[in-house]
Amino acid sequence: IRVKAADADQNNFFLTVGNNQGIDFEVDPSGEDWVWRQLLDADGNPVVTTLPAGATTVVLEAADGGGKFNTLLLTNRDDPNREIFVTEYFDIEVDISAVSKVPNSKLIATVWKKAQGEEDKKAIGVAEMRIESDVPLRIKNIKPIINGVFSLNHATYTFVDMASVGGPDRASQVIQTGGSTATTWLADYETDQIAFSFEEIGPAQ
Repeated sequence: IRVKAADADQNNFFLTVGNNQGIDFEVDPSGEDWVWRQLLDADGNPVVTTLPAGATTVVLEAADGGGKFNTLLLTNRDDPNREIFVTEYFDIEVDISAVSKVPNSKLIATVWKKAQGEEDKKAIGVAEMRIESDVPLRIKNIKPIINGVFSLNHATYTFVDMASVGGPDRASQVIQTGGSTATTWLADYETDQIAFSFEEIGPAQ
């Protein structure tokens, strides 16, 4: 789907193919740009459907009224750009009590991995970061450290500057990057080491 979804409040869509049960899905926000996005279901898997013989009606709706789209592509290929969209998601939990000075606080990074590009190179990325803590934290500038090295290619989370993140409200736990995309880097899934450093982190004032 070619979409323009300004933010996480305007990225929900509803797809119906023939008589199949409708599918709710979200796309990664794209800001003000038109971008291609794979349709993923609630579990993060590609939306796959079996078409009946003959003419089929396909209905795509912007579920929340905010997202826009102008092209929908149905294909029996993995992806028209030769990207393999079998994406695996997993959470990495990092105890940040020592650096944040807040007991029992932790950073949780939802990480995806997949093969992509014409040569199916492996890649890994951060889909979301959030903070779990008993009290809100002040946080600024997160640097993903890959195999002990920080690269500007991994710099999206250096835009982070939040006066209050964490605490009991789940909606307040998500770290906003300030950029339009999540961090992505080429990877060796078996051996790569991921860590995070902070310019500033501590109890919110």
